[in-house]
Amino acid sequence: MALDLPVELWLHILELLPKHYLRKMMGINRTLFELATNDMYQEIRFIDDGKEMVRIFDQLKYPHISRRVRHLYIRPGFFSRMDSVNLVQVKPKERPRGNGWKKLLCFSVDILTKSSRRKKYLGSRERDILAVAQDTLVHFQRVEELSIVLYDLLPPPTFPNFVREIWINLGPKLHRLNIDATLVKLPLIFDPNMAHHLPNLMELDIRLSVSRFPYVPQRTSLVRQTILPFILSLKGTLESLSLSSAEISDLSPLFHGLGYFPHLRKLDLRVVMNCLTLSDPAALTSFITLHKDNLQELSMRAHHHTPLNNPSDVSYETWITKTLPQIKFPALVSLTVGLHAGYHSSRTIIPQLSSKKLPSLVFVTLKDAPLSHDDVKTVLEHAGEFLPWQTLRLNLTQLTPLLIDTLAAGLPHLAELDMTCGQVSADLDPSPYFSRPHLFKQEMDSRTYPGWSLRRLRIAVISYECGQPHVDLNYMSYVAHCLPLAVSFLVDDSCFCKVVG
Repeated sequence: MALDLPVELWLHILELLPKHYLRKMMGINRTLFELATNDMYQEIRFIDDGKEMVRIFDQLKYPHISRRVRHLYIRPGFFSRMDSVNLVQVKPKERPRGNGWKKLLCFSVDILTKSSRRKKYLGSRERDILAVAQDTLVHFQRVEELSIVLYDLLPPPTFPNFVREIWINLGPKLHRLNIDATLVKLPLIFDPNMAHHLPNLMELDIRLSVSRFPYVPQRTSLVRQTILPFILSLKGTLESLSLSSAEISDLSPLFHGLGYFPHLRKLDLRVVMNCLTLSDPAALTSFITLHKDNLQELSMRAHHHTPLNNPSDVSYETWITKTLPQIKFPALVSLTVGLHAGYHSSRTIIPQLSSKKLPSLVFVTLKDAPLSHDDVKTVLEHAGEFLPWQTLRLNLTQLTPLLIDTLAAGLPHLAELDMTCGQVSADLDPSPYFSRPHLFKQEMDSRTYPGWSLRRLRIAVISYECGQPHVDLNYMSYVAHCLPLAVSFLVDDSCFCKVVG
């Protein structure tokens, strides 16, 4: 009888089992075989040029296999590595001349780093892994997402043609595009002439990574010449735009040139914000103001992985505390704000989330810096009374019963609460160094919150062993005991070490 269960019931059963169990069960019946096969081929990761990769591409030429692919991830780690004496980094007029040892040294290192790898894919068509992959592109029937990752590697001459074939064959099917690359590699990927092959693209995620090598001092013009035309070509369909940049390039011309996107609903920005990377903050303000009536999700965070000589400065804090509160977002449902200004900053930014400016706000996430009890009270005071917030995620320096009281009184309609804290202690004995679970339990036992509609709870405590947050079921049970409704515990952990809360 179990073999004839509906697909929905099998899916529910599989949610309760470790993921690798699915492939062990694929021989039970046809339903599990289909589910396991879909799981195997849902994402294709093109990351090497080995025999296994060639075998996968050969399999994808069969329609019953290729129709299962939804995401193509390209990160060609088999490309030649760049090095400090590679000819790509040397201008033609600066190349060593003559037949001396200096010329021999520069050229010999270049040959050693490229010849052994390039002969694999610059020979016959059968041995060219890019050619094999390119031949497979026409067989993808339902690919919806494409990711391309390219850092400090040397693409072969056939790579631009490979990317062009991606746009031609997969472009009309794509709904989401993720690009993670250094600035100098963007012209190899972004071809505005190919953008008309993306008529259905709705989500674009661009991440500008920092290169290990100095290059092109005209960074701002390169952004304007590559990223801007490509994004503008998607104006008719784009609904979600994510931009993450740790580069020392001025993004003001980009925001000035983008203009209005009629269907934009989600904006996610994680950038370095200072006089070098955003010379005109009004450009960012103008771009966001143009979309204030349509935006439903907004995320603003300072980039942490920045070069030591290029941190975010007071510009980010000024924008969050002075400019953002002046903009009214009537349709904004979800807001994520980074409370840390950047790599060198030790200040915690306290945002002003007024319910008058954010009347529809439901999901609030405050990241990157821990808040004290007084900080939480300040956030709620700025927000006003009768807040409609249903989900709150935040980091805390210390969790105490008094802070739980503050959240219960200020957010009576809250349905989900996610807290990551450094310590947990009682009100009468707050310790900046050690958690005191027994004192926390004693004080929580005397509390009840009959008017609080909290239904989902997650409390994670940062471990001294690994420095990562770990879910603690004990603390969650202490809080849940005070609530009138049954509470579901959210037990997702970002760390997989053996430290158990």
